[in-house]
Amino acid sequence: MRTTLNHIALAIVAIFIIVHGQESKLSPRVYEQFYEKSRRTNAETSHHIWIIFNDKGPKESHDYASALSELSALAIERRQRHLGTANVIDETDLPVHQPYLQKTLEALDINYNSIRSVSRMLNAISLRVSSEAQLATLTKLPFIKRIDIVTSYKKDNMKQSSPITHQRNVRQSGLNYGISQPQLQQINAIQAHQFNLNGRNVTIALLDAGYRLDHIAFKNTRILKTFNFLYNISSVDNTPSDPENQRFHGTYVFSTVGGSDPTNGFYGPAYAANYLLATTETVSSETIVEEDNFMNGVEWAERNGAQVLSASLGYTGWWRPEELDGKSAITTRAINWATDRGIVCVVSAGNAGAKGISVPADAFNVITVGAVDSTGTIASFSSVGPTYDRRIKPEVSAWGVDTQCANPRGTNGYAPVSGTSLSTPLVAGAVAMLLQSHPTWTVAQVREALMSTASNAASPNNQIGWGIIDVVKANNYAVTATNATAACNCTGHGTCVNGACVCYVGWDGANCQNFVCDPNSCFRGFCQRGGVCSCYLGWSGARCQNYTNINNSAYSNNNNNSALWSVLLIVFITLSTLFH
Repeated sequence: MRTTLNHIALAIVAIFIIVHGQESKLSPRVYEQFYEKSRRTNAETSHHIWIIFNDKGPKESHDYASALSELSALAIERRQRHLGTANVIDETDLPVHQPYLQKTLEALDINYNSIRSVSRMLNAISLRVSSEAQLATLTKLPFIKRIDIVTSYKKDNMKQSSPITHQRNVRQSGLNYGISQPQLQQINAIQAHQFNLNGRNVTIALLDAGYRLDHIAFKNTRILKTFNFLYNISSVDNTPSDPENQRFHGTYVFSTVGGSDPTNGFYGPAYAANYLLATTETVSSETIVEEDNFMNGVEWAERNGAQVLSASLGYTGWWRPEELDGKSAITTRAINWATDRGIVCVVSAGNAGAKGISVPADAFNVITVGAVDSTGTIASFSSVGPTYDRRIKPEVSAWGVDTQCANPRGTNGYAPVSGTSLSTPLVAGAVAMLLQSHPTWTVAQVREALMSTASNAASPNNQIGWGIIDVVKANNYAVTATNATAACNCTGHGTCVNGACVCYVGWDGANCQNFVCDPNSCFRGFCQRGGVCSCYLGWSGARCQNYTNINNSAYSNNNNNSALWSVLLIVFITLSTLFH
């Protein structure tokens, strides 16, 4: 009986959506995860969704002064330097319009505690819905523009080798590098340390899992602020409910970029930098990681004045190849948003080898990092490019095979770990060293310096990119790139590339200021850039109005009875499953 009711409810929802013309508010992933999955499994399904609002409310309600007051002095200084004084604040800094949020909760009959996250940049909230009826309710709300699935990621495997005995008293520039010496020498960081380049006064944000902060590698490290987005608490170490390995990955990464242990002999390239630590992901093998925590982490880091953002995600997302285009995935858009505001973002290519990179490594102005071994040979697991629009990935590479880092199973040991998650913080540390020496360099100029002086700059490819970085050569490089982000204002709906806006899906215009899709323009599909409909499986036509059955005969939505025919078709398909 319950199965019957589920199918009837599904049919009613389908009728409602088509008759009322609200279907275009639901992304294809919503259909795949709710309607199609429900029909296949004969059961209700629940998912976390993004609810994206039309705007930030009436213009008279916009309080830019209040939004500005929430930015740290470091964030304001960075924005002024990269965007100009007139563009320090924009609409993406305004909070989500509270009446929209409240009316959404009332419509679903839930309270504020049901909200997982709130994104100012996306102008959205994320929460869990458990029925098609709830989706139908949301599509009726006129201030909601789009409903999408909060995308989940599968974690790539990392490999920790057996701990080794400390290699003591390997001294250069007055520091005892010990076991960390080879990986730093490969990128010429030790010579840079001799010039007192160590990341001092530069702020690096890490988005990762937990961190074991009582490890001796962090005894001398400057930590400005921490936040755990899994529990909305300040502590980023393990909670009593966390598995032991929750703090492993973040400890590996943090020590690789910023460790400072003169007693045992271990240093990261940016051992004197300032750090913002965010826990945005869980490592539980039973849990897949979702993008809304990452989104929150990026916005938090930007508000708190990060100059460098390092994210060793190491995940494979559920993305079609054509969506790895630098502008479609929400995590990619978050990185684009951060780089537009002057943060140099460094992300791992991933550990999927020939299967290719995943998001947000496809972002436009990001520095995507591959992994090499001690001989400079690309690691077999290092994910290769290109992006869907044929940009070379990764940008650069660093040591990622048996990289030495803090062993979180104790408080003073070290162990070799492999993965692009470990090559990434080495490059992030190098970026901090460059910004210490050249505080006015832009994102474009840092990228140019690192890529132009890397080992494979003469013939970049999709395995090693422009090659292994050289901090000293990059520091001495005479940059030519201009601040592309200051040359255009993409109104929060695109990213600046070479001085021009590249708009996100659904937006167009020189400043991405025009929403190009009419709410009813695509009958069975969704709008792409330029107002072109991308049709769902089984539908075709300029407005996705034609359904083709197994005999290739088409049903059309070009006349006054088309909606009725489509309704009857969906009802027939849905209810027919009751008798199988």
